[in-house]
Amino acid sequence: MSNVDHPNHYNIPGRKECIDEMLEKFGAEKVKAFCELNAYKYRYRHEMKNGEEDLEKAEWYEKYKTSLEDAVWLTKEAYAELCYKASKWNEIDYISIMNIIPGTTIELGGIEMEIIDCAYPSVDGKELGVLCLAKDILFERPFDERNNNNWEKSSLREYLNGEYLVNLKEELTGALIPFKRNLLTDDGMKDYGTCVDLISLISEREYQDYREYISDKSDWWWTLTAWSASSDFLHYARFVYTDGTLNLRNAYYGDGSVSPLFLIKEDTLVKVI
Repeated sequence: MSNVDHPNHYNIPGRKECIDEMLEKFGAEKVKAFCELNAYKYRYRHEMKNGEEDLEKAEWYEKYKTSLEDAVWLTKEAYAELCYKASKWNEIDYISIMNIIPGTTIELGGIEMEIIDCAYPSVDGKELGVLCLAKDILFERPFDERNNNNWEKSSLREYLNGEYLVNLKEELTGALIPFKRNLLTDDGMKDYGTCVDLISLISEREYQDYREYISDKSDWWWTLTAWSASSDFLHYARFVYTDGTLNLRNAYYGDGSVSPLFLIKEDTLVKVI
């Protein structure tokens, strides 16, 4: 290292070099402009300050700017698709879930899932995870054994985040992130508010937003959305038919199928199916 090439004062122990952090934080275009202006500054002042060293610094920034212009820059989506294709070409068993595009089927903890969102916020908004829906139904169970359509109080929610959760493989349970669930009813009532789940069901609105990434399933399956919070309709919950259309049914139906929803940590290694 020298005052020109990777100087110590731009290399803090435990961190990347300053120019590399700038590239990650501000992007290539801003860093190229920074290099151009820095080069101009060093050439302007060299006779009044550090002479040859300033000219060497100017040359360093000019070369770095040229290297950025010659590089090929990918969007996050394009990079993810490239990583996914590379895993297929090279027959790699596992790949980081953050590098996989929505609509891809993966396997984690023995469960096949479809990625539907690559940047879904955790409950506190400080972490982003990958939202995944079980590819097919995993079991049958009533929405609520007491025939109530409030997801927060339902027996199915209690089961998913209790007995079902503790029996999952550790590679899956260790990758789960708590996330907020919006319990807005089909008719727009906000009476049920929100709740926080580790394992959940998809909401009607999410189903509509992510429909293009969700396969039709082998039987009808529950969403977490109530038809209404009105006293006359407290037993109706929304579900999805095998052809992808939405309807409603009594919450106590025991043959209701369940396709759980998970929020997975971005650094989790998964198998692409």
